[in-house]
Amino acid sequence: MAIPNIRIPTRQVFIDGEWREPVKKNRLPISNPATEETIGDIPAATVEDVDNPVKAARRALRRDDWGSTTGAQRAKYLRAIAAKVQERRPELATLETIDNGKPLNILTGLGHEAGSPLVLLTRLHLQEVAQ
Repeated sequence: MAIPNIRIPTRQVFIDGEWREPVKKNRLPISNPATEETIGDIPAATVEDVDNPVKAARRALRRDDWGSTTGAQRAKYLRAIAAKVQERRPELATLETIDNGKPLNILTGLGHEAGSPLVLLTRLHLQEVAQ
């Protein structure tokens, strides 16, 4: 299966419920390992970027709506995330193939390697849904 020539969308860091540029606005290039072509970039977060997400995480744990949730309630959120990963499986597998050069059939679970992260997340989600 041929991999299309894709540009990776520009991303920011997600802190306290919003997307932001890193403090120093530095970015790291993403290269297609098969062609060595630069296909995008990602934020290069630094020490200066760590303080805000740590504070946001601490605030989230202190809030009654998250800090007091049970493990079962948090699992519900994780299953919803897994469902979204499953929904976007073809797109995510293609991006991962372009990013690291791993064959697409392995990432989609059609190959012999059953241990890929996307396959494992999908299997965990399907097991949870079946219960």
